[in-house]
Amino acid sequence: MEDIELEVANIHYPRAQNDAFNLVLKDKASERLLTVLIGLNEAKCIIMEVNHIKMKRPFVYDVLLQLCHRMNFHIQKVLIDDFREGIFYVHIFIHTGQDIVKLDSRLSDAVVLALKSDAPIFITPAVFNNVSFDMQQMDEEEDAQEFLYAQDSSDNEQDEPSQQELDLSSVSDEQLQELLDDALATEDYERAAEIDAELNKRNEHGRE
Repeated sequence: MEDIELEVANIHYPRAQNDAFNLVLKDKASERLLTVLIGLNEAKCIIMEVNHIKMKRPFVYDVLLQLCHRMNFHIQKVLIDDFREGIFYVHIFIHTGQDIVKLDSRLSDAVVLALKSDAPIFITPAVFNNVSFDMQQMDEEEDAQEFLYAQDSSDNEQDEPSQQELDLSSVSDEQLQELLDDALATEDYERAAEIDAELNKRNEHGRE
């Protein structure tokens, strides 16, 4: 059987976990999902990539991709090929122009690099059948509310809580841009993703 291609479907903040996010990957051809807990920094990077938010200075992932570009290497794909004792084992396949180099990686790092380089993410059928579940098993209403921007406000206190509680739909485009700049400057990437989504929604309505 061919490997199964996945896409990022969701990231949300499980209240029972400190400094960890739940990454949800979905089979592109079906409603089957898998979930994995990832670190806060990796979750921020994934949220930023999904929402097309660019940082003023490069992260370590960007430096690695710059090096690959200078060497005329490119990331061919990411493959999740094993699951043992609760841990996913992942390989990044890099095309060097002459051959394919296979690098061992954490799942979260591999997903970030795949998103940044537009590389596909695959999983072997044997692993996917072992760890996946049907989307209908999830609470659809709760999941929709948590899509990509969810956080537990009690665990993410801000210096200005009034801004965190602000209804973005009532703010002007200019004010939204200022809030976005402030969120990026303070590295509050979850809030930045939420503001960026509101700006994108307005731009889409404007084109209609």
